[in-house]
Amino acid sequence: VEDQVKNLAAQALREQGYTVLEASNRIEAFRVAEESPHEKIQLSLTDVVMPLMGGKELSEQLGAQLPEIRQIFMSGYVADAKFRREIEHRGATIVEKPFFPDEQVQ
Repeated sequence: VEDQVKNLAAQALREQGYTVLEASNRIEAFRVAEESPHEKIQLSLTDVVMPLMGGKELSEQLGAQLPEIRQIFMSGYVADAKFRREIEHRGATIVEKPFFPDEQVQ
């Protein structure tokens, strides 16, 4: 997730009382997942376009590690019907960027 978007999303979630574990890329995300108690990680909020690995690929690998994790994707490409169907087929939610922090928390 781009740093500004990541920071905004993390701040909005913290203000609502959520514990947030942050990662800027695939390597950090897997490190955070491995170092954290799995039962506490309930949600993955990821951008579709990320450095080192796309959000969809990250989602597949995290889902294999943490099968109960809920996944939300942020994207500026939600008008693409094929892309939207693919995300929804995974049981994930997609949030269109740009968004207001209150929309994300809902």
